[in-house]
Amino acid sequence: MRLKAFVFLTRQSLVIKTTYCESKPLIEKDVIKKSTGDYLCSDGYVYFIQIQNPDGYIKIGFEGTFGARKLDLQVGNPYKLEYITRLSAKRLMEGEIHTLLKTSRLRNEWFHPSESVMECINKVISNSFYEWFYKIKEE
Repeated sequence: MRLKAFVFLTRQSLVIKTTYCESKPLIEKDVIKKSTGDYLCSDGYVYFIQIQNPDGYIKIGFEGTFGARKLDLQVGNPYKLEYITRLSAKRLMEGEIHTLLKTSRLRNEWFHPSESVMECINKVISNSFYEWFYKIKEE
């Protein structure tokens, strides 16, 4: 018997479905259901990756293990990708940063290298991100 796992992420829940493949028809079974709160509070890194071309777009995403996501992204990208920096944070912070920088959004998790995006990156690099972020949130 072979075992395949599929992950489906929705706004409501993270559902890991397991499919048992035998000679008979496929049977799907819910194995784990995590609440969105648990999912959004998982630890990891908010990363900032820049595409190395004249446009220099920046991807702001989340990964549980540092370094893993760049390899996935590089496979489907004709331009070299470089990590600019990372922020140790909960997954929830990725969405907060996306909301903060929404005027610079190109598409989904890709952003123009605008003044506000570069300021955010500089705050992460200088270890003053959280102080800066919460000050902005209060305004």
